[in-house]
Amino acid sequence: MLKINHISTDIYLKSILNILTEAYDYVRLTEAVPYSVAKEYMKIERSPEAEARIKVVFSKLKALPNARQLDKRGWRIAFPYAEDSTEFEIQAVLEPYNFSIKDYKDGVALDTKNNREISLNKALTIVSKKEPDAKELIDRYAAIKSKGATSKDEDLMIVFSSAKYDLVGMSTGREWRSCMNVIDGENMRYVKVDIREGSIICYLTTVSDTNLQRALGRVLIKPYINTEDREDVVLYAELKTYGKIPNPEKFMDEIDDYMEKTQNLSGSYQRLGCLYKDSQRSEIEGKETIRTRALKKLKDKEELSKAEFVSLPLENKRQYIDRLIKEENRLFDFQYEFASQSQKREYIKIIISKTNYVKDFEYKGAPKDSKVYIINYIVENGLHLPRYIFDDMTPEQVEKHIDIRVSKGGMLGDFQFQIATKEQKEKYIDWKLSEEQGLDYEEIKAATKEQKEKFIDWRLSNAHTLFFYEFEEATQKQKEKYIDWKLSEEQGLDYQEIKAATLEQKEKYIDWKLSEKLFLQKYELEAATSEQKEKYIDWIISKGFALAYNEFEALTPKQKEKYIDSRLSKEGYMDNWEFEGATKEQKEKYIDWKLSKGFDLSYNEFEALTPEQKEKYYAYAE
Repeated sequence: MLKINHISTDIYLKSILNILTEAYDYVRLTEAVPYSVAKEYMKIERSPEAEARIKVVFSKLKALPNARQLDKRGWRIAFPYAEDSTEFEIQAVLEPYNFSIKDYKDGVALDTKNNREISLNKALTIVSKKEPDAKELIDRYAAIKSKGATSKDEDLMIVFSSAKYDLVGMSTGREWRSCMNVIDGENMRYVKVDIREGSIICYLTTVSDTNLQRALGRVLIKPYINTEDREDVVLYAELKTYGKIPNPEKFMDEIDDYMEKTQNLSGSYQRLGCLYKDSQRSEIEGKETIRTRALKKLKDKEELSKAEFVSLPLENKRQYIDRLIKEENRLFDFQYEFASQSQKREYIKIIISKTNYVKDFEYKGAPKDSKVYIINYIVENGLHLPRYIFDDMTPEQVEKHIDIRVSKGGMLGDFQFQIATKEQKEKYIDWKLSEEQGLDYEEIKAATKEQKEKFIDWRLSNAHTLFFYEFEEATQKQKEKYIDWKLSEEQGLDYQEIKAATLEQKEKYIDWKLSEKLFLQKYELEAATSEQKEKYIDWIISKGFALAYNEFEALTPKQKEKYIDSRLSKEGYMDNWEFEGATKEQKEKYIDWKLSKGFDLSYNEFEALTPEQKEKYYAYAE
């Protein structure tokens, strides 16, 4: 009997465990990654330093509020992610007053000063006494909860993963592709480097997708080395996401926050040189370092970069916003997001009076009374109406707006023209005609008979090429005049124009094409006279060109015979319709050639065999 000592048993069991682990890992992979490819990556060993670094980060992630461990080994740690900005705004309002969100879904906040839980609504109520913006957030959060928006089955979560199979599948078998696809990606060799050097990955997905099979997107988190201390290495995200991530800037900001909560950043860091450079984030700084610099620049009234602005506490952010508003500068979306309601009100009045328009994010993030102010300002001044504002307007406001625009000679957008009354459309078209401006498809369709005729006359008088919808609306007299002009300019006629042309115009046009030795389109050949067709076909045959079906059908019997003879002389295949048009002798000659070459016959060719040819064919087949 074979004896197995304790050491060999341990090695044997460890080997079995590795095989089972590898197989288990592969099952978790998307099916689009072949096992033969995946197993090559599973066997890559991380450096001891990389393993230790990942272990520390993930142990700290697990200890954070709202952390959810998705697997037994702790390789995947998830956190809730709010798609809208409400949670983000509430956190920004609470933070200066020693409160933070502990559980957004269940409405639980944390009183950090007294280290106790408190309802999120109560925390907002306390803060609202000092911070007016909190009052609106109370109402907004209540509305979200009443709709069940914070507890849907398809709530989102971010998932940090150190699993090798999640790195292998970062761009393979996903809704997105990148150069890291391990099947045929241009830079797939870097995937092995990422695994070896200790990169991790963060996915955005739904709370039910614990196996990351239907992830919405992802970002890769890579090692960065301190420029002053080579022993100090931290994990930080590339500044590039893949997939369909709502509000990617907010997503990236949250990922950065988690990395800073689990690591101590001191000074500046550079991405590990052997890793693929997937974004402009080759260097990073800790938020505290950036904040110190930002506060100094704020004091010195210098311009702040986006990273510097974001690093500031809310109170300082609003100091900077105050300065920008007083200087009548346009805010970026990331600055506007942190403005108080009163700042937004002041900003909207300044910016719309200065520029006569508001951007999408400015309107959507404005207080209710500011939205009313924007709409009234646009209506009263007959300004351009963006689509994102239209839905909030009353029918009366829309009609008034269009009346003022038309009376002032302002352009209407497509959707504005569509909702205008018949009288407004006619008045608007009259104005465009008086200004000698073109009419688009919807406008010319809505024009009166007189307006259409006037518009086409203007186009013809200026020798303009007519669009298809303009030609369609022209009178027969205008069409003929336009065709005469095109013939004088030796321009081609399309199907619509050939159809409207007189017999004399058609004949003149075909004569010109024949004189220029130009090929005729099917509709042109159909419009040609018998003499022109015969002349055209003679030219085609003389050049040895193959005929199209419609050209072949236009042949006279004499031309067909001549054409088939030229085809037979070249010993090439004939189409069925050519064979059917051949004489009995030509068919016989063609079949003789095919039999001599041992080629198969079509049904029509078989039916045309002579008795002698049949005998030869059967003998060949046997």
